[in-house]
Amino acid sequence: MDKHYDWCSNCGKNKSDLPWAIYSIKNHMIKLSGYYLKIGCCDINYPCCCIDDNDCCECCLYSWSLQISNDNKTWKTIHKVEKDSEMRRCKDKTYKFSETYNTKYVRLIQDESCPGDPPCIALNKIELIGSIENEDGLIFEDQENEEDDVSIIGHISKNKM
Repeated sequence: MDKHYDWCSNCGKNKSDLPWAIYSIKNHMIKLSGYYLKIGCCDINYPCCCIDDNDCCECCLYSWSLQISNDNKTWKTIHKVEKDSEMRRCKDKTYKFSETYNTKYVRLIQDESCPGDPPCIALNKIELIGSIENEDGLIFEDQENEEDDVSIIGHISKNKM
């Protein structure tokens, strides 16, 4: 059985329907120092961002923001990418921050879709780089197998940059 790991948001009906994904680890704070993204739609035979059975888009992230929040209501943008037309179909990049951010929630939100495409996010993998702490501020050490996934497409990496 073939496995396909892409996660795709619904396609927006208009340009203001901006898709997003929120990540958190229950009862833990994230000390975020960067992130890795791998765009979905890696297998051309299995389209990902489809409006209907016959109309699919390019799976291009294009313009997006990475945001943080401690209450899942008020968001602060800590990284923004604009008009990166290379971030499509299995392309990946790592982004490193000049400072570390302490947060409970991390949100990836598309700010603008590829020209001609509806708003849609297709991800194969997102890796939040940094460490995690419990509510008492103690650093949580990852288990022996660092490749254990936190969610279907997310992973917290303790690798140093």
